[in-house]
Amino acid sequence: MDRYISEWLLKENLNEWGIRMVLDTLYLQYSKELRSYAKNLSGVSEAEDLVQETFIKAMANLDVLKTIPENKKRAWLYQVLKNSFIDRKRKDKSNVSLETCHEPSYEEDIFSKLEVQQLMSHLSPELQDIVFKKYWMGMTSVEIAKSLSIPPGTVRYRLHNAIKIMRNKKRRRKYV
Repeated sequence: MDRYISEWLLKENLNEWGIRMVLDTLYLQYSKELRSYAKNLSGVSEAEDLVQETFIKAMANLDVLKTIPENKKRAWLYQVLKNSFIDRKRKDKSNVSLETCHEPSYEEDIFSKLEVQQLMSHLSPELQDIVFKKYWMGMTSVEIAKSLSIPPGTVRYRLHNAIKIMRNKKRRRKYV
């Protein structure tokens, strides 16, 4: 057992059984929803590791958790899980090797632009205009909204719909 945890046990007069009760209660109460949150953040493969890491940190910080009101323990656990996820992503970014880097070839770039142009032909002129302004001209939704005299939220909604239509067309092409 970690020295820090052992010292805390002596100070708080808790034995290992007391710690297990506290952690079991936390685990039973929050593990399912934390696992679901972790799956949304990182996918299924990393979710269990993130939840496990969260409860290890909870064990190491039981003195903090003991002082937090019950309604804030859940928020604390979520924040720890999110921070663990962010730390992993930062670590993954710094560990990228040169062999794993992929430089897109000129042909791939042309293909994707041609494919996007073909997919855009299935959109209404209004949606084509929004997609063009966003991705070719690099305009923000606020700038597009001003040029079209519509609210920025409407621009984002239409952009979302245009992308959805294009994705569906692309999926259909792959299976046809």
